[in-house]
Amino acid sequence: MNAWLFVTLLCLCPSPVPTPALGDDVIARAGPIEVSQPEFAAWLVERVGYSHAEEYLMERLITLAAQEQGLAPDAAELEAAFQAERTQRINDTFRGDEAAYIEDLVSRGLSPEAHDARRRSQLEPELCLDRMARKMRVFSEDTLRARYKAIFGELGESVSVEALFYSLYHGVGPDSPRGDREAQAERAQELAKKGAAGLRAGQPLADLLPGSDPITNDFVVDGFIDQWRKNLLGVESELALASLDSAGEVSPPVRVWDGYLVLRLVQRELVSFEQAREQLVELMSQEQPDAEELGKARTAVRERYEVEILLR
Repeated sequence: MNAWLFVTLLCLCPSPVPTPALGDDVIARAGPIEVSQPEFAAWLVERVGYSHAEEYLMERLITLAAQEQGLAPDAAELEAAFQAERTQRINDTFRGDEAAYIEDLVSRGLSPEAHDARRRSQLEPELCLDRMARKMRVFSEDTLRARYKAIFGELGESVSVEALFYSLYHGVGPDSPRGDREAQAERAQELAKKGAAGLRAGQPLADLLPGSDPITNDFVVDGFIDQWRKNLLGVESELALASLDSAGEVSPPVRVWDGYLVLRLVQRELVSFEQAREQLVELMSQEQPDAEELGKARTAVRERYEVEILLR
């Protein structure tokens, strides 16, 4: 039986607000004017209340629905998600420099503490909606067969590889001097040749990853042992992989759009659709929900409850 939630939001249009009383939280000050948190809240309700009230209500409903389904994250999961997101942003945008990340926030007039607190408050409904969207997924036979073909191709061949990737752009950008970009490209190519030689000599992939070699540390930005996905990195990499027949064979450095790729074949084997079915379901279940899936989950939550907003 559906749960029903009756929400009434009442608003009194604020009259001119005097100087905040002693003890009110002052959030802004300019000359003789001080703005308190209650005063600012009243202004928000008057100016943009309806849309924001609805969004606030939906966040609470999404969290409530997730709790009822046993999908709501606990405090430890929320903190882990926040730290992982923060670390990824620092690594991707600021090359791992946390001080640069904080400096950027401050330069935009943001308090790092307030920024982090705000993001933490947003994460709970986002994770709840994500989990509900995943739970609603239904994998039809046609969907699974389409994914099987995309991964294993017409022949149903599973190809496992070891790969090293050397970036053309690590440390340089479109505004960097042309000479710097050319030097980076040349060095990335030379390091890719060195990596290919190491793989041919039988070196473990782990020995060629970041941190294991001070020369390559800044340039090898990815390394993995995984199943090859069709159309993953372009025609050149597909051709290079097709030329590898036996386990242990290594490709020459392959130029892809943003760097050089070196591949070592681990194995080739035929996999039937039935053999791959469980793997396909697991893979597709772990994929990030897209906008359409999130929209369906949100709509399902909205339709489950009776919402009344008396703010116009």
